[in-house]
Amino acid sequence: MCLTGATTTSTPRESVDAPGPGKRYAPLLPDLWLLDGKFFFEKPRNIVAPKYFSKFFQSDFMNQRFAVHVRLPRNYDPVKKYPAVVLNDGQNHYKGWGMHGGWHTDATLEYLCEAGRAPDAILIAIECPQRRRNETYLPPPIGRADLYANFLADELLPSLRKEISLTDDPKQIAIIGASYGANNSVYVGLFRPDVFGLVGSLSFAYLPKCPARADMRARQTLPFARLYADCGNKWADDQPRRDDSTPSTKDLVNIAKEKGMIENENLLGLVFAGHYHNETFWRKRIGICLEFLLAPRI
Repeated sequence: MCLTGATTTSTPRESVDAPGPGKRYAPLLPDLWLLDGKFFFEKPRNIVAPKYFSKFFQSDFMNQRFAVHVRLPRNYDPVKKYPAVVLNDGQNHYKGWGMHGGWHTDATLEYLCEAGRAPDAILIAIECPQRRRNETYLPPPIGRADLYANFLADELLPSLRKEISLTDDPKQIAIIGASYGANNSVYVGLFRPDVFGLVGSLSFAYLPKCPARADMRARQTLPFARLYADCGNKWADDQPRRDDSTPSTKDLVNIAKEKGMIENENLLGLVFAGHYHNETFWRKRIGICLEFLLAPRI
């Protein structure tokens, strides 16, 4: 079954949703195909479950080996070029993995795709070297996120493209992180906009004289195709007087607005009351982030 959004010349009195004589539907959305209760953006022949594989990549930029866990979408077609989502702290992203049971990013994306709310995409979850986390994720002069960005853009993604069908369109490549991983995703989007056009920041961490926000303020326009930024308003259950670096995210969103980004179009900023700074709450919000960043452009 194929479903399309459409306009019609039917009058309110008509009981049948059909165009008038000599008229045709004018689709407002891409076609959606329905098979076994699941939506597809292209006509499916059958349903093949997503596949996972893991491997190590050596970065010459960082002199560091990274464990990378890739999830290919359902009905993966090596001829098609897929959107890609790079996930910082990849050890926590897949269902049942890592801290607090993980983000369930893979299960969440699967639900969004089956509901017709997001296109099928490739997930690339990169484990962070725990002893070098600050160095890896934080911008200069605090860390060497510039080297990490170059590893992603010039080493990891080109290598993966030799094996799987990844798009090279920055407007279809996202980087998402939380806490210092969020600081990193924003920085990477600024530093390598030739590769990453979609940026997801969950619980952007406070940094004194924050390099990424200072960079944003200094620019006339921002290179992001879309920016998602959210946070909670609490740090932890046992620290009720501390927030989730909430002012940092609010400032991030306000800078983006000042630079011409438009809320609910290419910018979405949200504060969630009662949410803490941990994976349990990032799991509750990753679906909103994915749906906004990956939404098809009509």
